[in-house]
Amino acid sequence: MTASPRGRAHHNDRPPLLELADRLEAPTVSLFTEWGRGGEGRANEIRTRHCVSMTGERLQSWGASDERRRAMQDAIEERLVEIEMGTAHDHLALFTDGENTELWPLPAGPSELVHVAERPFVRPLLPLVQRNRSFLVLELALRDPHLYLGTWLTFEKTSTDLPKSFEEVVGGETESQGVQFRTQQAISSPSALYHGHGGGHDDVVPELEQYLHEIDKRLRDEWGSSGLPLVLAGVERERGHFRKVSDYEPIVDGELPLVRESEASAEASARLHQKAVALFEEQWRREHRAELGRLRGHLDGDGRVAAGGLENLLIDAYAGQLTRLYLLRDENVWGRFDPTSGEVTKAEAHSGDCEELLNHLALVTLESRGQVFELSREDLEETDLAELWPQGEPAVALERGT
Repeated sequence: MTASPRGRAHHNDRPPLLELADRLEAPTVSLFTEWGRGGEGRANEIRTRHCVSMTGERLQSWGASDERRRAMQDAIEERLVEIEMGTAHDHLALFTDGENTELWPLPAGPSELVHVAERPFVRPLLPLVQRNRSFLVLELALRDPHLYLGTWLTFEKTSTDLPKSFEEVVGGETESQGVQFRTQQAISSPSALYHGHGGGHDDVVPELEQYLHEIDKRLRDEWGSSGLPLVLAGVERERGHFRKVSDYEPIVDGELPLVRESEASAEASARLHQKAVALFEEQWRREHRAELGRLRGHLDGDGRVAAGGLENLLIDAYAGQLTRLYLLRDENVWGRFDPTSGEVTKAEAHSGDCEELLNHLALVTLESRGQVFELSREDLEETDLAELWPQGEPAVALERGT
């Protein structure tokens, strides 16, 4: 069974990284690699072979049976070989337990990493998931309008029942012959709505707004209570008229170009996704700066910071006491944790059945509805957090009640 990360419906609030962990059995292979776009087939073949070989070594060290090891190696090779060379992403994350395999195309990630443990290694995904709020993109077209549900990681068409065409809404038998003629022209050439072809701009605007109002109604029927921000894609005049007639909130400032039918492809959809994400980047940066300010206030004595030390943090996480966990990016702690005794056994490197313990801590914190943030050294320096961060600690956390 193979799958890709899916855009989640607005009623499902379980973190996607926990959904991923739910679907996989131990041991789980987590693989991250660079991936060449079209034209780099030979390089990708070499990457595939190397990833399969590294997976075998890690599984053998972990103690997996030969049968399980071969099944997982085969699953990785099969999934990587079938990837289309036209992928619009430069990095991939692949997770498998031999029976279930999930591929996540990524805009950024480690150049090469293979991790084998009881749980998937999700830390490289944390910066992406932090900004992974859902949004909608409405592609306004006179024929076949589309509504997409997107996140920072995913982008897919919804099943929302939008009108099939402008003519379906306004071109029935009750309309005048002139309007019928203009709607037929408009479907084949959007400029027909505004530049002659049987009628002037003022004549056709009521019919256009009727069509856009019907789109808005069906959009609100399914998504009106979601609160998801809506981005409009299409020609300028249609976007303007939609804003005039729409009661949907919120509609994001900023617009996207229409992907014409002649350009429709996975690559075109990926470009639309990337442009939509760019509209939210500044908002994410503001939120990230606000989170740094929140942490600074707590470390400066304005709140309850959890007791330091990885062992203490793991014990508090299992007790559901952590509300916000902050991890230093590029810091790794290898070892094992026994939830029964509360003891941590550290290892020098990734070997045997040890795991990356900050990853373990992140998943347990998410499971108790805490939030997890990864911070860079630059974050600490730019906000004076470096002076307040506990020396030698790879993580700090806030306790419940803060």
